[in-house]
Amino acid sequence: MPDKRHLLTLLLLLLAGPCRAAAADGAPLRGVDTVAIHIQGLERDLETYGVTETSLKTALEQRLAAAGIKVVKPGETERVPGSAVLTLRLTLNRTVFYFFLYNLHMAVQSRLPLARDPRAYTSITTWSDTKIGMLMPRELGKIRDLSLQQTDEFLKVYRQQNPR
Repeated sequence: MPDKRHLLTLLLLLLAGPCRAAAADGAPLRGVDTVAIHIQGLERDLETYGVTETSLKTALEQRLAAAGIKVVKPGETERVPGSAVLTLRLTLNRTVFYFFLYNLHMAVQSRLPLARDPRAYTSITTWSDTKIGMLMPRELGKIRDLSLQQTDEFLKVYRQQNPR
């Protein structure tokens, strides 16, 4: 008999569906021309399917560079006005039924200067997208494609707010 928690988790993930969020007013991505990429949660098992942090980061960098966005190392955003941090976070759980449930979340965080001190700032999420679903073990390589789809969704909004 399957564990009720696994069934409940599966049901909630299937009902949740895709989720997108962006700032409701204004153009929070206007002027962003540089990003640093952070990737979190890649499982060692994904290497078997050609999904490594290095290969995924390279694919994301190429997609962003083709759109005219410069990619810098994570520590360099402090020195670059108009920069943001793009984070890709994967949560992958194997079920008792042998397939994997995934949550792939991409978010862009920009710096918001504080009025009392222009050198001080806080980070605010200006765009995010979440993909939730399930994959069979042989399909785990699709994580790369799903990540690129999310990047394309980001670039679609980015281009709307930064017309050339």
